[in-house]
Amino acid sequence: MSLFVKSIFLLFVFTLVSERHVLAKTHVSITNNLEENQDLNLHCKSADDDLGMQVLHFNQTFAWSFGVSVFWNTQFYCSFLWKNAPIVHYDMYIATRDESVCKVCNWYIKEGGPCRYVLGSVVCIRVTMSLVSMVVEQWSMLTMLLVRPWIHKKSCCSPVVFVGHGS
Repeated sequence: MSLFVKSIFLLFVFTLVSERHVLAKTHVSITNNLEENQDLNLHCKSADDDLGMQVLHFNQTFAWSFGVSVFWNTQFYCSFLWKNAPIVHYDMYIATRDESVCKVCNWYIKEGGPCRYVLGSVVCIRVTMSLVSMVVEQWSMLTMLLVRPWIHKKSCCSPVVFVGHGS
């Protein structure tokens, strides 16, 4: 091998085993802050991992941890459903958007959309959706409720549900 190829190979190996990607974990939490003590149904997943359906009572938190890909393409998205509201979707973690902003991303779900603290300020995201994605996701959630008990898939992450505010 040429010196150039060896150098590229060593750089790639160093990147893969760097402390940033091997030891550092990113933590995401979602807390139900819906009014009137409403339950929050959520389903979070990435391209590789399905964290399953969760039901959070008012003030409960669902959290998970993961390592960010060396290619910065890690993304977790969630679907939310409560009371009489339609299903809404949001990207809870996108590496290119969030890696420099939070290693602990604490989200608070409100009727208007998810909120979190970014650099000391509360930032709320208005959730939008299309009728097509709403119908597809409702079918997907119904299918998961009926089929999931018979499916066992190993997940990358260790999801945990906390009672009360997590930090």
